[in-house]
Amino acid sequence: MSTITQLRVPPIKDENAFEDFCRDLWELVWNDPNARRNGRRGQAQCGVDVYGIPDGADRYEGVQAKAVADPLTDAEIQDEIDQAKKFDPPLRRLIIATGAPRDANGQKYVRNVNLQHRKQYEAGLERPPDFRITCLFVDRDYRRSGVSGVALRGALDLIRAAGGGVVEAYPHDTGGKKKSSSFLYNGTRTLFEKAGFEYQRPKGPGNCVMVTTV
Repeated sequence: MSTITQLRVPPIKDENAFEDFCRDLWELVWNDPNARRNGRRGQAQCGVDVYGIPDGADRYEGVQAKAVADPLTDAEIQDEIDQAKKFDPPLRRLIIATGAPRDANGQKYVRNVNLQHRKQYEAGLERPPDFRITCLFVDRDYRRSGVSGVALRGALDLIRAAGGGVVEAYPHDTGGKKKSSSFLYNGTRTLFEKAGFEYQRPKGPGNCVMVTTV
């Protein structure tokens, strides 16, 4: 009798069907019933065919669905990575799903890219933070009414009560441009500046690292 670990899904050659399959699969993986396919054919998709927020996470992940039979080259992988960096809001992770066999060369390339990204983050790191503030969720009925500021001050009060230390945050650096509040789940640079945080360095295409000590 076959077990679930022995089942194999035949390669899906139709691009549209493969994207549907990936959407259904990652809805389960992420435990996110709101996982969606990104746009439609002919629109700029920034290298992302499916997006969603994993259960317990605070940022979107994206899936690039490639209905191909042969492993991707290093150049093709890098092109997908470069395109995904333009996705708004910035992704916490990009997943490239293909119908091709597992490929050691492609896996090696991705491992090296992951290490490079980690080194970029650590390049300006003066010391590891004691606390991190990664997300400020506000119900849509209460957005743009100062609730984020109250939540941020409350978080800092709790950190102070716990003994304090270096606090790191990763707000959106909008450059003065107006953005939908639905995408500002990390808060804004201005919000954190008002709370006493100092800008340290950029983080990806739309966020920055800010630090304070309490």
